[in-house]
Amino acid sequence: MLAQMRARQVRAAAPAPGAASTAASRSSPAEDLASSLPTLTGGVVHPRSGDAWPAAEPDADALLSGRRGVPRLPTAAVAVADADPAAKVEPGLAAATRTDADEPAGYGPDAPVAATVRAARYLTTGGATSTRRVVHVEMDVSGTPIAEAWGPGDSVGVLCPNPLKEAEGVCARLRLDPRRRVALTAAGGSLPHHLGRAGPTPSLREVFTWCVDVRSGYKKSLLRLLAEHCAPREAFTQGRASLPAVTAERAAADRRALLFLCARGEDSKRAWAVSVERQALTLLDLLSLFPSSLPPTGALLSSLAALAPRFYSIASSPLDAPARMAIAFTIVTYRCGADPDDPAARDTSDPAATALGGAGPITRHGLATHFMELLCSGLLRQAEAAAKTESADRGGVAPARGRGPARLPTARVFLRRARDFRPPASLRWPLVLIGPGTGVAPFRGFLRHRQARIQGAVRQRAAVCTGEWRGGFTVDFLEDDCAETSRACSGVPAFALAPPAAGPPPSARPGAHAASHSAGSDSARARAAASAALSPALGRPSGIRAAGTPAGKGDAASHSLAGAVTSDGDGSLSPGSSLRSLAGETRLFFGNRSRGVDFLYSQDWAALRAGGALTHLHTAFSRDEAGDRAYVQDRLREPEAARAVAAAIMEEGGHVFVCGDGNAMAKDVHSALVDVLAAYDETHVAEARKRSAWEGQAGSSYSRLPAPGGREGADALLKAMAARGRYVRDIWVG
Repeated sequence: MLAQMRARQVRAAAPAPGAASTAASRSSPAEDLASSLPTLTGGVVHPRSGDAWPAAEPDADALLSGRRGVPRLPTAAVAVADADPAAKVEPGLAAATRTDADEPAGYGPDAPVAATVRAARYLTTGGATSTRRVVHVEMDVSGTPIAEAWGPGDSVGVLCPNPLKEAEGVCARLRLDPRRRVALTAAGGSLPHHLGRAGPTPSLREVFTWCVDVRSGYKKSLLRLLAEHCAPREAFTQGRASLPAVTAERAAADRRALLFLCARGEDSKRAWAVSVERQALTLLDLLSLFPSSLPPTGALLSSLAALAPRFYSIASSPLDAPARMAIAFTIVTYRCGADPDDPAARDTSDPAATALGGAGPITRHGLATHFMELLCSGLLRQAEAAAKTESADRGGVAPARGRGPARLPTARVFLRRARDFRPPASLRWPLVLIGPGTGVAPFRGFLRHRQARIQGAVRQRAAVCTGEWRGGFTVDFLEDDCAETSRACSGVPAFALAPPAAGPPPSARPGAHAASHSAGSDSARARAAASAALSPALGRPSGIRAAGTPAGKGDAASHSLAGAVTSDGDGSLSPGSSLRSLAGETRLFFGNRSRGVDFLYSQDWAALRAGGALTHLHTAFSRDEAGDRAYVQDRLREPEAARAVAAAIMEEGGHVFVCGDGNAMAKDVHSALVDVLAAYDETHVAEARKRSAWEGQAGSSYSRLPAPGGREGADALLKAMAARGRYVRDIWVG
């Protein structure tokens, strides 16, 4: 459906104190442009009206020939021609999967697969009406090449389109028919891959929707291209879009302004930062602010960046939910256009404005997150109605009703395999997981995978097996078919058998195999058997049973491990199980703003703690704490947690995983880990020296950190762990 083009007046920025006389003294014939330019983004200010614009801008010829030269005019690498009317038109872009791509289907943006969205729900309170929203989405990839190829730690790439309104607005500004079908060819060399995502004969609407980034990513060379094609224009009307005529005087002013913005020099850099970057101008904004510019379509497509896919960590496990990948993301909305250092720029009278990041009159929306929320809107309404119904049932109120989507939506996705960011092969290694905000999403997959492996080991006790252990236990190991446990644990010892009890072997004594071994010996062997069941290094056990028990008699055989394994009947481990002690401890550090608003996956963590996969949960909610704000790095420094984390790393071979924002969090967490390790080692050194002095031994250094010890040694230890895959960070900047 064609979007309606609405012309809006661009508001001029309020002059700073003392700048009114300067603005009034400008006598440029284009000084009133800011009040007459239509744009689709409310609050955008024309660069000429900003306080960074010079009183007397350089002449265009001087900018083109002087030292403050402008970028070289980009060459057109794409030729655009009308498509052959007899060419076959693809039925639908969103459902099409390319078969001529260089990469396998499902493993790159040029060859995505269609994933059916099965479920979606808000993880934050308030639902769709909240200004802070986090969405959980589950996508079914059954029947695709990636259905059995993914695992915890991997990421899924989502192809998100530009909003239809923006794509058609760009076409209208370029005076193009968005329905026109074209054939894109390379002017020289090969056609860029991203321009082929829309098919062989796409419409211009599809090209500007799926192929190129019209919101960001452009360089100053794009403004140089726009300046080159400024000229007087006649009035233009097409459908609901109507553009006024552009005079020669206006065209000359547009050309000078564009050349000044893309030129070198401190004043041009400042104008670019204030007018373009601070306002986050889109291509539609630029074409609206400078209506005399009408670049050729091929040259414009050559200058625009590819529309990049958005990556999200998988928050589920194939052992728990086969072929059903879950992701979580925050709906991005922010304000811009004002000086970030000006405290008066934020409108504190508007609660919605204060809840958003940034400051200024312009509201921007994240491209992918808003697309996904709109795509899943029917499922989200259905989930909210179901939650209200459940609440009403508990309170005796009439249930709310919500209508789900008539047809399940689909998304175009592909898989990106993780190299190091995946759970360790053996369950015996302790885990330290640090994920504030949506950075906790992959750790949900880690822990659900861990719990499924533990429960699988318990359920496999009763399977058919061969072979015999001393003490009356029979066990069979099959070749390990878990992808994540292939070569990583080949050199790791799985378990050690208890020393044999005194006396003849069981086969030499009369009676059954379960002869008079001591209770302690039997218990040790049982623990060894359970340890073997947990270790993937020896393969996947098909079961453990008493010797002489017929194959398939698993119920009777399971009692042989009653002293070592406690199950709740459904295969889940009880918190007091000694089998749980054979798996390493797992500590999760999670932080967010408010426990009552954005405690993400709180019910999942409770279930994982009950099942034994998660042993310790540390939370930090920065807006709930009285006095100073608390973050995950503060929880790491707390004495009890600090000792446990340091011991897991330095004494038990623990693995540390960090996921989240890389602007500040990752550095702060790394610094906290350095402090924790250095303090723990200092305590160890002091105790070792006291012990040596009491025993009359000589010793100079007892540090377990690399030389020279202290914070420097702790940092060196973390770097060594990172090289070995024991300290892995999955962070993003943005």
